[in-house]
Amino acid sequence: MAKKKKSKKGKFDDGLNWPAVASIFLVVMAVATLIGISATSESFDIDENTLCRIGEQPSAVLGVIVDSTDSIPAGPSKRTYHEIMKAVGSSPSNTLIEVFKIEGSANRLAQPIISICKPDDGSDVSALNANPDFIRKVYSERFKEPLDAVLNDLIDEAPANQSPIIEAIQATSLSLFMPNQSVTDKRLIVASDFLQHSSIYSMYRGKPDHAAFQTSAFASPLGRVDLYGAKVNLLVVPRKMPVGNESDLIAFWNAFLANHRAAPGSSMEAL
Repeated sequence: MAKKKKSKKGKFDDGLNWPAVASIFLVVMAVATLIGISATSESFDIDENTLCRIGEQPSAVLGVIVDSTDSIPAGPSKRTYHEIMKAVGSSPSNTLIEVFKIEGSANRLAQPIISICKPDDGSDVSALNANPDFIRKVYSERFKEPLDAVLNDLIDEAPANQSPIIEAIQATSLSLFMPNQSVTDKRLIVASDFLQHSSIYSMYRGKPDHAAFQTSAFASPLGRVDLYGAKVNLLVVPRKMPVGNESDLIAFWNAFLANHRAAPGSSMEAL
C-alpha cells in the first residue's frame, strides 16, 4: 500500500481560501457604505450665486443692518462684528442672510448688499459620506470671506447728512421677512446710534416721541413697517443726544418694536 503524503498545510491553515474571503468582505463593506450614504446623506441642488438650496425655503432668515451714516468707534465696531458673526454661527445651514446699510439717501428703497445662504461648515460631516475639507473650503471662500468683506466695509464707511434708520428696517422687512413669512426663525440685527433723521421723521427736530412719529411717518409709505414676528436685536452705538435724553430714545424704540410686530424677546443693548 502506498504511503499517504503528509500535508504541507501550515499550523494555522484551516482550509479556507483567504483571498476569496477577503474579496467577499470588501464587497460587503462597499455595499454597506453605499447603503449608509443613501440613508444619511442629503441630496439637493445649490444656487451657484447665493448658495441657497434650490426648491427649498430657507431654514431661517437673518437680516443685518449697519448704520454707515456716521463712523462707529473701534470698540463698538468690534462688538458689532462679534454679535453679527455669533448670530451667523448659531444659525442652521441654509439660513438666508441679507445685509443692508443705512446710507444718506432715503429717496429709494435700499437693496441688500449681499444675499447669501449659509452652507454646511463641515463640522458635522463624516469623511465616510462627504468631503469635509472641500465643504470647509466652500464655507470659508464662498461664504465667510465675502460676508467679512461686506461687514468690514460697512463699519468703515464715511459719515452722511441723513440717517434713515426706519427706512432701512422697512427695506429689510420687505426684502427678507415678507417673502418668508412661513419661516419661523426670523431675526434682525441693527447696529446704529438710532438717531432717526430723514424726511419722514427726525430726532434732531424734537425729542424722540413714537406718537409723533406715527402721526408724521404714516403719511408716507416709507414709515409703514411690519416686522412679521422677527426677533430684533438693536445694538446701540453711544452718541450724544441732539434733543431729549437716552430714556426718550429707549422708550421710542421699545414702542416701535411693540407696535410693528417684533417678536417677544427682542432687545436693545448698548455697545
